[in-house]
Amino acid sequence: MGNYYFAKDGNKVYFKLTGVLKYTSCGHFDTFLDDFIAHADHVESIVIDLTEATFLDSTNLGFLAKIAQFMLDKNGSQTTIYSTSKDVNQTLRGVGFDQVFNLVEDKSNLDDIFGEIDPEKFEKKDKTIMMLDAHRCLMNINEKNQQTFKDVVSLMEQSLKNKL
Repeated sequence: MGNYYFAKDGNKVYFKLTGVLKYTSCGHFDTFLDDFIAHADHVESIVIDLTEATFLDSTNLGFLAKIAQFMLDKNGSQTTIYSTSKDVNQTLRGVGFDQVFNLVEDKSNLDDIFGEIDPEKFEKKDKTIMMLDAHRCLMNINEKNQQTFKDVVSLMEQSLKNKL
C-alpha cells in the first residue's frame, strides 16, 4: 500500500509518496490535490520525493502530471522529483516526465518535514472520475501518452455514460 505526505515551508511545497501507489488507495490524495491547487495562490515551487516509492500506476502518474501542469501554468517552472529507484525512474522517463519535471536521481534529504495526508479527512471522488481526470492529465504530457492512453480514457468515458 502507498502513503502520501505533505509539507509546506513558506511558498515551497513538498510531497512524498511511498510504497506501492495504486488507484485503489489514492482517492484521498486526488481530493487533497484538487483542494491544494484551488487554494495554492502563492506557491513558488514544488518538490516531490519518490525515493521510497516502489511502484506508481498510471492514475498516480496522472496526479503527478496534474502537479506539473499546475506549476507550468502558474509560473512556468518545473516541479522537481527525487527518485532513487531504477524502475520508478524508467517509468517516469517512459511517460515523458523528463520533459516536464526536473528529475533528480538522488536522495532528497527531506525526511523529517512531512505529515501524512489523512485519508479520513478527504472525501473521495467516484473512482472512474478520479481515474479519468488523472489519465487526461497524463495524456497532456506528450503525443506518445495521447496514443498510449486514448483507449483507456475512451473506455472510462463510456463507463461514465453508462452509469448515468
